[in-house]
Amino acid sequence: MKPAARMALGRVALLTASLAAANVAARAALESRAFGDRLRVGSAGWRAIWLARPPHGEQLGLAYDTHDPELGWTLASGLRDVPLASAGSVSSNSRGVRGAREHALAKASGTTRIVAIGDSFTFGDDVGDDETFPAQLQRSLAAAEVLNLGVHGYGHDQMLLRLRRDGLPYAPDIVLVGWVAMDAERDMLSFRDYAKPLFVLQDGRLQLAIARVPPPADLIRSARFTPALALLVDAAVERLAWREDPAQRARVAGALLAEIVRETRAARATPVFVELFGAAGPGGSMQDVCAEQRIDCVFTAADLAAASAAGTRVVRLSHLSPEGNAIVAASVRAYLESHRLLAARSSP
Repeated sequence: MKPAARMALGRVALLTASLAAANVAARAALESRAFGDRLRVGSAGWRAIWLARPPHGEQLGLAYDTHDPELGWTLASGLRDVPLASAGSVSSNSRGVRGAREHALAKASGTTRIVAIGDSFTFGDDVGDDETFPAQLQRSLAAAEVLNLGVHGYGHDQMLLRLRRDGLPYAPDIVLVGWVAMDAERDMLSFRDYAKPLFVLQDGRLQLAIARVPPPADLIRSARFTPALALLVDAAVERLAWREDPAQRARVAGALLAEIVRETRAARATPVFVELFGAAGPGGSMQDVCAEQRIDCVFTAADLAAASAAGTRVVRLSHLSPEGNAIVAASVRAYLESHRLLAARSSP
């Protein structure tokens, strides 16, 4: 072999080895929690980190999750005492409502039915089924039935779709919307914990730009020839080019919340927003939304702060503790009773 040919072959071999090493390093970086957290600002970063994990077939990463083509992911049905990642365990009924109790679509006469939607603070990360604020509210109200439809990682877009499909068929009297300030950021993403639906505003109206979400196996299959280095580069470019648009984010969040309120009222139910983490955030303040939509809102920060100052542990890891959830439940009950919102109506 001529020297020039040997040199060219050597360069190819060196380039191939360098790319292979870079790909291994990229995968290690994406699998690193500390490094990955820096990339989680946009859809490309969340997607890259999800794809970099070992193949998981139909699994989404958490034992209690299941793929949902309309919502991206949701709580699996028929679970019994599945351990949570931090503390407590989770069960679900046949319709994916948290807790083992079944609820007929037609409610019992004289019962006030309450449906709670939201993210992990409503779902109750870090606490067991009976320690979430919806479960504790249920126990404190003898003539009420409280259904917990919260799901971790949800934005207002997924809350709207879950309420529309899974919550309103229960003919609720009250819809509790768990308010977490950071949820507005999720409204702008097409991928977070997994691929998700996405609404956009066109001429001031909400349009569902992504309506169907592929199952995990399809997503893995479509990306099986994409090297980790390419995923990392896409995520890094997105991170470097990321520019916040607070006004647009606030408009989208506001439109989604307004639609939740509109559909709740159209179903002859009362929307009630419940402060769970941060009254003000990227999508605006809860006070502004309450005033604009003329809706009932329960502010819990003062009660939680007072309890914390008195030595009560209101947070466990990153979410409300059982005691914190109890304070929220008591605040909600007091508000519903003082505003006479617990009178049941007949099923349509």
